[in-house]
Amino acid sequence: MDRNRRRLYSLLVDFYYGKLTEDYFEDTTYRKVYRKLYFEIFRHLSFIEKSLALYLKKDTPVELYAALTLGASQILFMNDIPDYAAVNETLNILKPKQRGFVNAVLRKLITQKDEILKNYSIYDDFPEWYVNKLKKNFGEENLTEILYSLNNPPLNNYIDLSSLTFYNYENFEDIPAQALPVDRASALIPLITKDLKVDKIMDACAAPGGKTVILSKIHPLAEINAFERDQNRARKLNENVEKYKCTNVKTFNADVLKYEHLQRYDLILLDAPCSSLGTIKRHPEVRFLRNQKILIKNSIKQLKFLTTLSDFVKIGGFILYSVCSNESEEGVQVINNFLKNKSNFEIVPVNAPDEFCLGDFFYSVPHKTETDGFFAALLKRVA
Repeated sequence: MDRNRRRLYSLLVDFYYGKLTEDYFEDTTYRKVYRKLYFEIFRHLSFIEKSLALYLKKDTPVELYAALTLGASQILFMNDIPDYAAVNETLNILKPKQRGFVNAVLRKLITQKDEILKNYSIYDDFPEWYVNKLKKNFGEENLTEILYSLNNPPLNNYIDLSSLTFYNYENFEDIPAQALPVDRASALIPLITKDLKVDKIMDACAAPGGKTVILSKIHPLAEINAFERDQNRARKLNENVEKYKCTNVKTFNADVLKYEHLQRYDLILLDAPCSSLGTIKRHPEVRFLRNQKILIKNSIKQLKFLTTLSDFVKIGGFILYSVCSNESEEGVQVINNFLKNKSNFEIVPVNAPDEFCLGDFFYSVPHKTETDGFFAALLKRVA
């Protein structure tokens, strides 16, 4: 039995039960194959489900539906996997009594594959609410091009921590030992602070630690306190701090909002919890796990984070707010609402390449920059 396909199958079962656990297959030599299959499943999940609906007359148990989705994704979108192999490997995952139904549906799908794919539309790959949001944000004339772009992976970058220079890579093996694999837009956010003179820094939601590492390298004389509430994510933060020799970083496995801070900071980086909709190119499953209500709910939490932590900024100090989202509810609206209540702060134009700037803000648009989508704002406490 193909254990990696079983892992994908288990992931899909969890997804249909409302839970998703990411799996990068880093422990297998066939990582590329299974990552590609993972991406194709979630990039085209709505169309796959629409195609399967042609053969399903009633509710299908989750375990069978997950297997059908796994098999159908290979038949419809993985040209380098023969159809017979897609069917056989899917059946091997299942118990004998489950195989007959799944086998019949997948073989019908093979016979009508060409006809089904004639009806493919990129619009089927995205939830309607999200397509409408893109149309509102960027207009209808480029919408098809934008959707196709969002279904392509971002460029793989790493930053040379000694020179702060970006490079592209194809394989993990290509990366120098002391270079940090990171999305370029994500790495540019801490670089906004490179000309600020700061002695004490808080990284409020630090895991997995990419921005923490960059802060450490551009402010080597500063004391950095990096907070992460989740124990597993805090472990990853510690690993990165140790790996990249960030000796000026002290980590805290603690809730930054509840922690008793005994000092004020020259700079706080708040990479706030968000929808992660800006990472659709890298995490295609996100589109199916978010909705408009979640954006509103997030904005309330983000404003609470920003308002609470701003009290720990010194006069003359800064808070850098960022989210991996292009949605205004999580970006500019949070900043505007914050400034209504905090007149002792003002916006400072970000220091970033032109293609990553929108007015005074950092704004990376995935279909233009081939990066993840981020929003960031630099705020200075003036009184």
